Amino acid sequence: MHYSHYIKRAISYIQQHLNEDLTLTIISDYIGYSSYRFHRLFKKETGLSLYDYIQQQRLIQASMLLKYTNLPINHIFPITTFSLHE
Repeated sequence: MHYSHYIKRAISYIQQHLNEDLTLTIISDYIGYSSYRFHRLFKKETGLSLYDYIQQQRLIQASMLLKYTNLPINHIFPITTFSLHE
């Protein structure tokens, strides 16, 4: 995929901070856009809302940990910021 410089920076930030609280405000401030403008640009370029993209990346991370480690599921979900009650 070809993303703009701003979206590449946002995606890189998300990957580096995937296990932390990530909000639209935090990421838009990081790249220097208003929340509204960043949200529209992110959705336009990725086809996903920021929330959906972050959830997708966390799910991928959890599936990789399940597949390639011996960690039990109740250890993986806290690592990937999922809870068993979501």
